[in-house]
Amino acid sequence: MAGATFPEYYAGYGNRILLGFGFPTGRAIRVAELLGLYAQVGRMTEVRWLTYSGLPHLWTRIRHLHPLEYAADREIINHLWKQMQGCFKEAIIGVRDWDYIQHRYIAHPLKHYDILVVSKRFGGEPLGVVVLYREAEICKLLDIIAPLEHLNTLIKQTQRIVGRWGIPTLSLWITENFVNLFTQTGGESYPLDVRIPHCIWYEGPPLSEVQGKWWLMGGDTDFM
Repeated sequence: MAGATFPEYYAGYGNRILLGFGFPTGRAIRVAELLGLYAQVGRMTEVRWLTYSGLPHLWTRIRHLHPLEYAADREIINHLWKQMQGCFKEAIIGVRDWDYIQHRYIAHPLKHYDILVVSKRFGGEPLGVVVLYREAEICKLLDIIAPLEHLNTLIKQTQRIVGRWGIPTLSLWITENFVNLFTQTGGESYPLDVRIPHCIWYEGPPLSEVQGKWWLMGGDTDFM
């Protein structure tokens, strides 16, 4: 009853929330499907790279952003988000502007995240922002704000900086419909038992409009 009542009141056409998403296991979503509440519209995949600590790249550089101290760094995030939006006219992605970054990462009460920008060495044009969470043996790439054409450059610079931190592995979660963008950069993909649900209980976008359209990363979860 709770699973049906909440979307009836708060989601779907005419409500503030049009779409919802989550990260259930295969077993959990099968229960919801049997109850007629949700249908699967995607699944998550992990991609991993080995890191390295080579010399700086000739044409680009990477540095930490300090958006709380510098308005220019906040503008970099908003500028790159506007560019990124243009890559997703046929897909679904959550807003990744400065307000979101501050709420999700900077204001987190328990965890510290590294927010870095990759830019051209000559001229300083920003190419993309990455959000990282460091662990002992693995660094998680939780979010990317960038035009998709710069993904390879961002991954290479991230591999290098993480290697210089002494962490051997870089990983990310991404919806399987976008995994090829990352395996093309040299990453190895590993399927996860993590599914993307779509509520079919309320009056909202039909399944056909959502199937295979989500761009979701580890940062879209509330546990990474």
